[in-house]
This record gives sequence, C-alpha cells and structure tokens, in this order.
Amino acid sequence: MKKVYPVILSQEEKFIVAYVSDFEFNTQGTVIVDAIEMARDAIRGVGIDILQIFPSFSAPTAVV
Repeated sequence: MKKVYPVILSQEEKFIVAYVSDFEFNTQGTVIVDAIEMARDAIRGVGIDILQIFPSFSAPTAVV
C-alpha cells in the first residue's frame, strides 16, 4: 500500500529545502528534483523505522 506524505519545498540561499511535517525533518537538494528525491528517500527510511517500532503509526496528514 502506498501512502502520500506532504512535503513543503522552500528556496533557501544555496539549496531547496524539503520539510516533511509528519516526520518533523528537513532534507535538501540543489534543484527541486533533488530535493523531492531526498525527501522520498528519507521518508522511506524513517517510515520503515517508525513502522517497525510503532506498527499502528498514524496515516499521513490530510492535505486540503
């Protein structure tokens, strides 16, 4: 099953920062595509760890 977690992208001085609010972490890339890929990789890693520790981890935040 796939889940979608919202990511907020913001342009900083040298990088594009990707903030993943459901996991409360930032990652970055030099261009938008890199920032999105870094966020995706981090979500996979963090998500796997959290699900192993907390199998009933809540669903992604709804985006309105």
